[in-house]
Amino acid sequence: MRPRSVGLFVGCGTGLLVLLSPPVRGSLSEGEQVPRVENEIRVDGHLDEAFWTEALAIPLPFEIDPGDNQPAVVATACYLAYDASRLLFGCRASDPDPAGIRARFRERDRLEDDDRIGLTLDTFDDGRRAFEFWVNPLGVQHDLFRNDSGTGEEENHAWDALWDAAGRIDSEGFTVEAAIPFSSLRFQRTSEDQNWRIMVRRNWPRATEHTLSSVPIDRARDCLLCQAVRVGGFESREPGHDLEVIPALTAFRADRPSRDEQGSLDSEMGITALWGVTPNISLAATLNPDFSQVEADAARLDVNRRFALFFPERRPFFLEDADLFESFFDVVHTRTVADPTWGLRTTGKQGGHAFGFFTARDERTEILLPGPESSDAVFLDRESQASVLRYRRDLGERSTLGAIVSDRRARDYSNRVAGLDGRFRLNPSDSVSFQVLGSQSRFSEELGTDLGSGVDLQGLAVRADLKRRSRDWDWTLRYQRIGREFRADLGFMPRVGLADYEVEVQRTWWEPSERWNRVELGAQWGRTENLEGELLDGALELRLKLRGPWQSELSYQPELSETTFGGISFESLRHQIEVSLVPSAILETGVEIGWGDAIDFGQGRKGNSIEVEPWIVLNAGRRLQVEGAFTTERFDLESGRLFEAFQSDILTRIHFNARSFARLTLQHTDLRRDQDLVGRPVPSQQQELLGQLLVSYRFSAKTNVFLGLSEERHQIENRSWEVDERTVFFKVAYAWTP
Repeated sequence: MRPRSVGLFVGCGTGLLVLLSPPVRGSLSEGEQVPRVENEIRVDGHLDEAFWTEALAIPLPFEIDPGDNQPAVVATACYLAYDASRLLFGCRASDPDPAGIRARFRERDRLEDDDRIGLTLDTFDDGRRAFEFWVNPLGVQHDLFRNDSGTGEEENHAWDALWDAAGRIDSEGFTVEAAIPFSSLRFQRTSEDQNWRIMVRRNWPRATEHTLSSVPIDRARDCLLCQAVRVGGFESREPGHDLEVIPALTAFRADRPSRDEQGSLDSEMGITALWGVTPNISLAATLNPDFSQVEADAARLDVNRRFALFFPERRPFFLEDADLFESFFDVVHTRTVADPTWGLRTTGKQGGHAFGFFTARDERTEILLPGPESSDAVFLDRESQASVLRYRRDLGERSTLGAIVSDRRARDYSNRVAGLDGRFRLNPSDSVSFQVLGSQSRFSEELGTDLGSGVDLQGLAVRADLKRRSRDWDWTLRYQRIGREFRADLGFMPRVGLADYEVEVQRTWWEPSERWNRVELGAQWGRTENLEGELLDGALELRLKLRGPWQSELSYQPELSETTFGGISFESLRHQIEVSLVPSAILETGVEIGWGDAIDFGQGRKGNSIEVEPWIVLNAGRRLQVEGAFTTERFDLESGRLFEAFQSDILTRIHFNARSFARLTLQHTDLRRDQDLVGRPVPSQQQELLGQLLVSYRFSAKTNVFLGLSEERHQIENRSWEVDERTVFFKVAYAWTP
């Protein structure tokens, strides 16, 4: 069955549109109506259909960054309409220098450096959550889900919808056009007109990146969606019971030459089903999923670190609607579900009530062993069941109250966390937030002894924040206390047994001079104690940040700190400088440099270190991009150099068109240590090398083909390189809709 061709249309046009479109007023007004049209549309980047003359005109007269609601530096006119099954949106983006338009063929959801136009839709008219659809001048898509409730990350880029888009560059600028099915959206079911909040923005990146908007944005208000304009229309529109069934086939072979192990060609079938049970509730189920990551994690140095490294989640099944499971403590981090055999997720929103639930069977069990001074992660070779239930209630216009329960169980182990959280807006700038959690963990006597964790653990975690986010001043007061036996094994909380106090204040000057368009000056003080009131960490940090020409950012942060480790108190002074700039469409570059006093956490000694991390992005034409990140870290004691580490992460992408690409990843790490200074048997030099080649063709957001080859190598003490693993894999996924 072919995918249903129902959607929302967004477009910008030339020619006939310029001649026939209605005049564009100074700004969009509250309560205007989006008209229904009956004409057919071809999504090709030309707005030459006659119905565009009937569409609601949406000008973008305001520059909201760096200007503060100043007149827009370039003209943009957009149009909005709908038909029986789609919402139609179109824009004409003028440009005084069309040759300078920055647009490249890219992977989906990677438009951050391009010219682009985006439509924001708050379909529940609550100012908390919204869909966003962005298009660059070549028609490359970027869709995301915005969370403006203040309970977690603002943007979820993993959300993918089925919609059409196209763009064209001409001698006067560019046009974009898109078709978004109503079935790809969620909204209230009603026989009357819908009221949606909308906002259109355009990013115009040149020497300065300008952001233009259809509505003025008050910087004194700590919200974006609450400032969108409410429009009416969409009479009797229903989102329908959307159904997607996505079978996937993965074939792979993994050889381990260093062990003389030659793998066989294996294949696995998996299936994922997505169902809109009602207009407001969705259900997703997956069986035998391929949760392998197509994209390698960014390279990270793991030397002289106190706490376990954090790696972000990349798997779509867990990322979709992930904002519903977020709270102020990191109670849910689905990367801990390492190797699931099946999973079930349901989410929904009705009026002021929102909920989310997921459960998954995991073939391996990852446990984080936290502490006040250090932490580590271990894998247990046993199956476990992981489940999370989340509920959130909207209160008034901008406040929320929520509850969360997480549960993980294996044959000789269990962990459960439950608690309440809330955020209360006192006014447009000030808010109070809190969270209270309790946990209970139980281990068999044998497992508890092996892990050194005890048998029956019960802990409490509390947090309270008072924040002000105004136009010129931001400040935060925070207190949190985490019990010594508290565990959140489905989250990422690597530090327990502490009380933490934090004060942060920042002053912002907007456009203080012709050279600098923003200056930020801030200070942060924090103190972390153990539960007996003894100092663990204390720091005073100053921060100066400037933003200026060539999209440049320059920051300097000195930090004076005191740390207690292994019963010894260390005083330190460190400095950090960060510089980034985009001098042209071809080049983006920057560097981070940190230097000063440091602690050897292996032996509890004071030394000094320097870290230098330059990065560069080269854009050759519209199809080739090379990204490079390089890290050098050196740690010196009075008696000599303890270690020296080098790491490079190079990513090369070739895009054949908007749907297909080839990507080569090379990651190299070189670690050199002084065996006498380390104080234990370690290699004086060891190197690791990862290479991955991936070729992909995407038919739609969820129908795609991948073919890849990867190889991991290591070398110790200048011996010959050994190949740890060589893998070839093929994956095809097809999204079927009735």
